[in-house]
Amino acid sequence: MKFSTYDRDSDEWPTVNCAATRKGGWWYNNCYMSNLNGKYLRGKYDAIQLNYKGNTWGSWLGNNYALKTSVMMIRTY
Repeated sequence: MKFSTYDRDSDEWPTVNCAATRKGGWWYNNCYMSNLNGKYLRGKYDAIQLNYKGNTWGSWLGNNYALKTSVMMIRTY
């Protein structure tokens, strides 16, 4: 996926800028399965009420659990 930001909508959802609504730039497809640049919302939160704005990794702890931290490491081959 292309990287989306609040001022550059590159996600696959035609009517929504996922980075703007989810409060963080990311490689979005249709807005949600992960958002490691989202907000820390102190663990479990009401995802629907807060519009899925948490720092989450959906396939690990679910879309309604905001992680305290995340680290991305890049290595060259």
